[in-house]
Amino acid sequence: DMKKVRLPNDLIKACEVCRKEFEFARGKTGHLQAWLERNRFTISKDEHLYLPADLGYCRDRDNDRSMKTKRFVYEVFWKKKLGSKHFVRSMCSDEACINPYHLCLATSPAAKITKPVRFYIQKLASQGVSAKTTQLLLRDQLSLELSLRSIQLIRSDAEKSESLVA
Repeated sequence: DMKKVRLPNDLIKACEVCRKEFEFARGKTGHLQAWLERNRFTISKDEHLYLPADLGYCRDRDNDRSMKTKRFVYEVFWKKKLGSKHFVRSMCSDEACINPYHLCLATSPAAKITKPVRFYIQKLASQGVSAKTTQLLLRDQLSLELSLRSIQLIRSDAEKSESLVA
C-alpha cells in the first residue's frame, strides 16, 4: 500500500523563480512540466501521483501534437524523446498514477505478457494461488511487474477456454 498524492491545481506554493516559471507556462501541459521540473528531487518512489481532472492527454507544443499524459511525464522527467515504437506503461497496479518512477517503456502495449508468462499465470491459478500472490511471484521470480487486472484477465481467459473444451 502506497501513499496517494494528488498534485495541486494551482502549483503556486513555490519560490519567486518557480512562480515566474508557472506564470509563463501555458495550460495544463505547461503547468505539469513546471511542476515536474520544480519537484524532480522530491518525488517519492513510494507514492502514487495523480493529476487532478486529467483526461489522459497533454499537448506537446514543441511538436504540435497530443500525447498521453504518462508519455509526457516520462519524456519530461527522464528527459528522453521517445520514438513511435515505444509505449509508456505503469509498473504499479494503479493506471491513474503518473509517478515517473512507476512508469516504464515497452515496445508494444502488451509486450510484457508473453506465452510463457501467460502459461505460468494459468498454472498458478490452477494450483489455487491468488492473483495477489501471483503478482508477487512474477515480481520476485521473473522481475516482471503486472497489474492485478492483467493477471485476473489472463486467469479468466484460461477459465473460459477450459469451459469451452469441457
